[in-house]
Amino acid sequence: MAVWGAKAKPCQDYLTKGRKVAVVGSVSVSTYTAQDGSTRANLEVFADDVEFLTPAGQSGAEQVAQEHSAPQEQTGGFTAVETDELPF
Repeated sequence: MAVWGAKAKPCQDYLTKGRKVAVVGSVSVSTYTAQDGSTRANLEVFADDVEFLTPAGQSGAEQVAQEHSAPQEQTGGFTAVETDELPF
């Protein structure tokens, strides 16, 4: 992921493996031939907007553990969600 301008510093400070983010931007895909002759692909996201989804102060590992340990009410294959939790 490539982030430029004012959004770069918060991403540098906040993002670690396991943390959830929502990214809006453009995607670039390129291919190349490696030294062993195999074809490889490179995917790069150029972020226009980044929204941090993991709560501040919580590591990605803590969030994964919490999601797997918290019982969720299932209804017809869907997880019930409180409308107060929706961002819209």
